[in-house]
Amino acid sequence: MKKGTNTPFYIKAEDYDIDPFTVKDAHYAYIDSIYKVIINDAFGSYKGKMKGYELFIIISINSETGKISELYFDFPNQTPYTTVPVSVYREIETKLVGLKYTLTPLAKTLNYVYQWWAIEPK
Repeated sequence: MKKGTNTPFYIKAEDYDIDPFTVKDAHYAYIDSIYKVIINDAFGSYKGKMKGYELFIIISINSETGKISELYFDFPNQTPYTTVPVSVYREIETKLVGLKYTLTPLAKTLNYVYQWWAIEPK
């Protein structure tokens, strides 16, 4: 929803050539690479078990600061991710919360920005 209103705000992906919310600058490339490092480090002792399974990370970005304010993990129940201790997910969360994106003017008009990442630990 747009800030200060109760009016839903819809964007169709086909109206944009690129992501309309984040700027693809050097900082974005850094965040992309740091995601991979954090995930690979956290799942280091589970390397063989995770092959072929993706972990979905859904992030909520504060539209005023550009920082990740919340994140959620999503994976099917029948995957090895269900056997990983919660402390591993907490470790990932503490490292990712606070990373900052450069937002577009459109994104700054929203209450928050959702993004998701699908990553398979290597």
